[in-house]
Amino acid sequence: MNTKQERLSSISNIKNALIINAFKNGWFMSGSWLFFWLRFLSYSEIGLADGITVLIAFLLEIPFGALADLIGRKKLLTLAYISMTIGPFMMGFTTSKELLLLGNFFFLVGYSAQSGAFDAIAYDSLKEKKREGEYSRYYATATTIGWIVNALSLIIGGITFGINERIPFILWGLSYAFGLIFTSRLHEPPTENKGKFSMMKYVKQNIDGLKELFSKYLRKFLPFTIVVLGFLYFYDWSSLRPAIGKENNLDSLAQSLLYAFSSIPAALVVQSIPYFKKRISDKAGSVILCFMLAFMYGLFALPLGHWNAIPMVLINSISALSFAWMNVIINDNVDTEHRATAVSSMYMLLKVPYVLLAVIGGSIIQEGNIKGLNLVIALVIIVAALILLFQKTDKPKYS
Repeated sequence: MNTKQERLSSISNIKNALIINAFKNGWFMSGSWLFFWLRFLSYSEIGLADGITVLIAFLLEIPFGALADLIGRKKLLTLAYISMTIGPFMMGFTTSKELLLLGNFFFLVGYSAQSGAFDAIAYDSLKEKKREGEYSRYYATATTIGWIVNALSLIIGGITFGINERIPFILWGLSYAFGLIFTSRLHEPPTENKGKFSMMKYVKQNIDGLKELFSKYLRKFLPFTIVVLGFLYFYDWSSLRPAIGKENNLDSLAQSLLYAFSSIPAALVVQSIPYFKKRISDKAGSVILCFMLAFMYGLFALPLGHWNAIPMVLINSISALSFAWMNVIINDNVDTEHRATAVSSMYMLLKVPYVLLAVIGGSIIQEGNIKGLNLVIALVIIVAALILLFQKTDKPKYS
């Protein structure tokens, strides 16, 4: 492929990546899934099942990233989207808790497979055009589109749940099916590692990619990755968020509309990432986000009633900023051949709180002690912020 064709393919890649990202955010069931799951399982059972499934996804995160770096990101993304399409349909048509849990397993394993590969293929497409400095702008745009699609899908999901409880899950599956179609249109940017697969290369890729995340500069941000991103992931994916809403008498439609509304400021605020990256150091931005998240969890620990809707809206904006912030930091400081593995390592580490809290968290929620759980989480985040604040931070790898 000549240089002109490569550049055109890279431009097309970015467009396709934005479209795929849009379909990836078709969370039609996000405001109502707990109400549907509680037909088959208790909070404790949801916590146990989630803990086991997320643990498996946790263990597969880095190996999937290494596999993407070795066999190609496009191939792994295709397999991931097949799995992520099957899962929601299984949940939507389930008649038993076993099929529900199996569908959840298919989805989460596929989601783990795509995380590092998707971000890496976008960054390397820009790098192929020598425009990697624009990655923060691309990520902000992709995230904004994602939040807008998320808002629309939540409204549709909330309304259709009242018609039939299975419709939001079926729409969710269709969204990923369309994403699968667009993965076939991706172009694979060249990397040094792509070639014949071997187990020795695979093991080495895992080790080298993990080393990147523990490099002299990036390891300073491990408290931010594990604690801040970890508790944001726990809030978004566990039963905690819908349980907080349910405790404050918000039904499935009310929660869907609230989450949809909260997507609007998140979509707007993430556009500020390129602006802040030029004016605030990586460390300062991370510390500020730490304290902001701790404050939100602190508010959840108070008996605010319907006023808890305010931190439920604001936490989405913090989440959008935090994930974009850390993703850009990693991509700017990791070599091309290890990028998918390093990003996957980040997504693996941020699942640590979920793995540790899934079972006990479900039991705590079942017993009605949500406020106490939120207070403990707020204190842990403050400790992480102080550790990050008093650490000496080295210069970025590619400063």
